[in-house]
Amino acid sequence: MRLELSRGSVTDCTFTGNWTTGDVIKGGVGAAVGGAVYAASATTAFTDCTFIGNSATNSLGGGIFNAGNSLSTITGCVFAGNSAEAGGGMFNVDNSATVKNCLFPNNQANVGGGLLNQFNNDGPVSDCTFIGNDGGDAGGGLVSFDGNGTISNCQFLGNTATSAGGGILNSAGGNVTIVNCLIAGNFSGDGGGGMDPNIGGGGVATGYGSFPTLINCTIANNTSAVQGGGIATLGIGAPSATTVVNCVVWDNTGGQVDNDPGAATNVSYSIVEGGYFGTGNLDADPLFVDQANDSYQLSPGSPCIDAGDNAAVPAGTTTDLDGNPRFVDDTGTDDTGSGDPPIVDMGAYEFQGASCLWDCEAIPNGNVGINDFLNLLAQWMQVGSSCDFDGGGVGITDFLALLANWGPC
Repeated sequence: MRLELSRGSVTDCTFTGNWTTGDVIKGGVGAAVGGAVYAASATTAFTDCTFIGNSATNSLGGGIFNAGNSLSTITGCVFAGNSAEAGGGMFNVDNSATVKNCLFPNNQANVGGGLLNQFNNDGPVSDCTFIGNDGGDAGGGLVSFDGNGTISNCQFLGNTATSAGGGILNSAGGNVTIVNCLIAGNFSGDGGGGMDPNIGGGGVATGYGSFPTLINCTIANNTSAVQGGGIATLGIGAPSATTVVNCVVWDNTGGQVDNDPGAATNVSYSIVEGGYFGTGNLDADPLFVDQANDSYQLSPGSPCIDAGDNAAVPAGTTTDLDGNPRFVDDTGTDDTGSGDPPIVDMGAYEFQGASCLWDCEAIPNGNVGINDFLNLLAQWMQVGSSCDFDGGGVGITDFLALLANWGPC
């Protein structure tokens, strides 16, 4: 049994074990869509609802199928363990649905494990977490298919796809903008007999004439069995291009940024492990707080600090993924980015403290101590090294400054 809704609000409800069977694979959608809810052609709202274990066999939208609702909103909802042919948790088509503060764990589909936005879908997705979803062939966490909306302040963690886009797949002419997002620990395979076996994109994949933009995102620890462990821009379907600004692409397996012939990824003011051509780009350890425990905030002394491009940050973006102020000047770090101070950091998280000039060991820890002293001695007389505080070569002045600032920064 499922709910068919053309208008109204649903609050604090739980939908469990509902199902529908359709014939989408044969090309006929009809009304047999939406495992728990079929909402169409009016204004609907779902708030603080839970969708668990619903299914749309051979059909679309395991939890919700949402069509033609220009003012539809889904807020504070949980979509867990739902399944469908496409859009395991939710399928939005030909609308501008707003999806905010929702959780998508462990949903499954053949395309779009967590959420699939299709055809002229300009609605925003914000403050959502996609974790452990299985997208089958493509789009483990989310698929944006011919969409022009914004995905902001979201986390894509541990999602999988057989062929393309373990975290996110952009496809079919989509120009989506992805801002302040963490895309980490996702996986795309080698095709497995499904789609073209040479596509990839463990974190993000783009193809079929799409032109997404990623701004202030952290794309780390993703894996692809073929190419583009971090980002893959594909040549399939039609030429595509991905724009990457103020991002960190680090410690991905299977390549950091890869492009098919005829495709391009344009990167600026970003850290890419191994280096990548473009203005303001760096190849330097971003010094995450604790990547082993999924803490991708920045440590003192990170090269990401004050190194981004202010002009790239969308108007109205005032906070980072943690909800902290997005523009914070670190007085202990030189401004190497573009714009008037405060200059935005690279990555999903803005450094909120103050780097300590005298914390000059290889990996700063916020404390001036014996390791800094030993590092200073090893750099004696070197100009421009980490312990050369006055720019004149490491010497007695730097030694006295270090002693004067001994202890926590």
